Amino acid sequence: MNKIRRETETTFPEGTSILREEGMKKGWEEGLEKGIEKGIELGQAKALSKIALQQMTEKFGVLPKELTEKISKLDVISLELILSNIFNYTSLDDVRKFIS
Repeated sequence: MNKIRRETETTFPEGTSILREEGMKKGWEEGLEKGIEKGIELGQAKALSKIALQQMTEKFGVLPKELTEKISKLDVISLELILSNIFNYTSLDDVRKFIS
């Protein structure tokens, strides 16, 4: 691979710098896009965990710290499932079973 790279750089020096610049640009764009997506997902998870904690506090009273911490660390899909089933839970044990 290194031999091919050296031969290409010797034969087409201007082409390799253009390819390198395009590759770097594409890498930056993909990295930025993934970073934005991850940021949006984290924002959604934070908002959903806040809503889930508020609704559970309303339903069950003060929540144990360990449960609050676990819920705060859940991903978006898990939080959406908890919220969609909030009316089916009869106790915090039901929530704990789901989280485990």
